[in-house]
Amino acid sequence: MRLQKYMIKGRRMSNSEVKELNAIGLTGFSKKDVVESAEFEGISILIINGVVEFFKSGDRWVPTLRRIYAGANIEMKSISVDPGAIKFISSGADVMRPGIVSIDDGISKGALVLIKETGHGKVLAIGEALYSSDEMKSLDKGKAIKNIHYVGDKLWNLQ
Repeated sequence: MRLQKYMIKGRRMSNSEVKELNAIGLTGFSKKDVVESAEFEGISILIINGVVEFFKSGDRWVPTLRRIYAGANIEMKSISVDPGAIKFISSGADVMRPGIVSIDDGISKGALVLIKETGHGKVLAIGEALYSSDEMKSLDKGKAIKNIHYVGDKLWNLQ
């Protein structure tokens, strides 16, 4: 998908708005970068130098998987899933507890979590923890992570 074709509305952000974003932890860009805010199918997005870098989930900005794959230094806890869960997660399914093989310590309920495959540690998706890491470890079944952005979704396909 071409970004220009699907953008509903967009505008270049002022330097003061960029400073505000830096103040809340959205770093990695400067006054020289072209930072635009836009809406795509009801989702607020930030475009930096023509690349979709962040999207809004609830009241917080979330880095896109493309930003993570580009090597951005994103500090986020992660979970790893078994190979059988990959096709479901890559289709947008939430992460079920039986498919999780490892859980980082220190995950709090509602935290953003990287969802990785076990073989190479490749990030498949970004999710929101439905339980703390301790609670997840004690579960035997049920949803553990809500999938909010995955490889192949609408945001991934924006260029």
